[in-house]
Amino acid sequence: MRASYSEIKDNAKSSMKGHMGEAILVALILPIAFSMIGSFLNTILGVIHWSIPTLLAMFINAISTYITLRMIIKVVRHRSDKIFINFLGSKKGILSSIVFALITFSFGLVYIIIFWDYFVVAWDFMILFQTDFFASDVNALENWVNGLSIEEPSALSIIISALYSILIIFITVRISFTAYIIADSDLNILEALKKSWKITKRNWWRIFFFPLSFILWISAIIFSLGLAMIYVIPYITISQGALYDALLSESGEEIDSGNTESIVKEALTDETALDEKEDTFDRKDPFENYYE
Repeated sequence: MRASYSEIKDNAKSSMKGHMGEAILVALILPIAFSMIGSFLNTILGVIHWSIPTLLAMFINAISTYITLRMIIKVVRHRSDKIFINFLGSKKGILSSIVFALITFSFGLVYIIIFWDYFVVAWDFMILFQTDFFASDVNALENWVNGLSIEEPSALSIIISALYSILIIFITVRISFTAYIIADSDLNILEALKKSWKITKRNWWRIFFFPLSFILWISAIIFSLGLAMIYVIPYITISQGALYDALLSESGEEIDSGNTESIVKEALTDETALDEKEDTFDRKDPFENYYE
């Protein structure tokens, strides 16, 4: 049975009850901390070349997302007291997360190909900006812009980019839980992509509109001048994790340390109750021969 938005959100609230501190930590404080670390490294390495911070940000975001999601999933499953147990995960999980980040990053390469001339102009601008070229003369930027000779994008390129954007939106929703699956199970990237594609089947619109169900909460952040984000951001984040857990359950599978198994378990009957683990009897029992 498909869980409704309200049921998913109720599950999120239930997992946060009594553990608001952990929810704030994993959904608000950690992302900010990772962002500050990334900004610090970008400032240092940005002096070498402006493109380095872009690539570095992708790697830092992939690793921080992996670590954060591992904790979020534990909160969702009412295991907040264990969020720091093996929170760094495994090398396999981190590698899969980085590969997934590279895959999503590659989606933008098509736009670069379609609008290559504009990309070249942007690249030249960043190089000149890094060398303080525009700071040397107040008219330098205006003269540089006036000196540009670039054609307007053709109708064909606009149509292709529009169709590609629609395709990317569709694919993005279908693989949107790949990062969750990797954080949850440390599966390799191909298996994680397949599983995300499976659990999102016939749930595209449901997933797509889920963030819009928080529009009133987002408005609360605006009207409270940002104060409400202390509760709203963790609530939305944990709810997204609860959606993942609901989709996983509805697909008929559970994930446990990289192993998948059906959530439908055979009922334990009187005939089979003693057959599952015969070796669990105490061998010092004087009646051991009776059991055998």
